Amino acid sequence: MQTRCRTDSPVISYNVHGLNIRETYSRLLQDLKHYKMSIVFLQETHFQEGRASALKDRNFQFGYFSNNPDRRTLG
Repeated sequence: MQTRCRTDSPVISYNVHGLNIRETYSRLLQDLKHYKMSIVFLQETHFQEGRASALKDRNFQFGYFSNNPDRRTLG
């Protein structure tokens, strides 16, 4: 049996800063929609406490978050 694997799901990873700023957040969503991204990884977001779950949009069905608002670096 032959198995084929084909992906039509564009994936991107962004190292972002300033997503607590509404304009930056809006611009990010515009870019993701424009480039038709299916899977997006956001690093170094540094959301304020309680704000990570606010990163939602009707065009993106799922979101998973890991956030540490108390520390700027862990490395």
